[in-house]
Amino acid sequence: MNLPVLYGLARWDSGYYLGIATDGYASFQHGYSFRPLFPLAIRALYPAFPWLDVRSAEVLAGFLWNLVAVGIAAFYLERLTKQLLGPAIASSTLLLLAVYPSTFFFTVIYSEATCILFIAASFYYLEKGRILLAGGLGFL
Repeated sequence: MNLPVLYGLARWDSGYYLGIATDGYASFQHGYSFRPLFPLAIRALYPAFPWLDVRSAEVLAGFLWNLVAVGIAAFYLERLTKQLLGPAIASSTLLLLAVYPSTFFFTVIYSEATCILFIAASFYYLEKGRILLAGGLGFL
């Protein structure tokens, strides 16, 4: 099944991520500027949708991964902000995260949701004193 309605989520640089997920880095001229974790997540998840064609399955997998990633990032960001600045600021922080204009990029096939997930988790564990875990998450 082909779902072209999903293709609106896959514009601009999304083609690079989807291509890397399918074919690896060898087929793209400037592919090395795109980090591998997000395409790996797409590659791991898109077989979960066997009733879709590969392109639709990749886009759906990337979209769902981004929703989960930004949800977990919001969890870490809220806990970190609550710990450092209190509950009122934590609520405002989540509101700003939700309504900021560039939040749109957390839903398209870009790596921004993955990036904010690992940044928020890294800072959270750094504040908790778990240096190695924070460093490992920051490295990803």
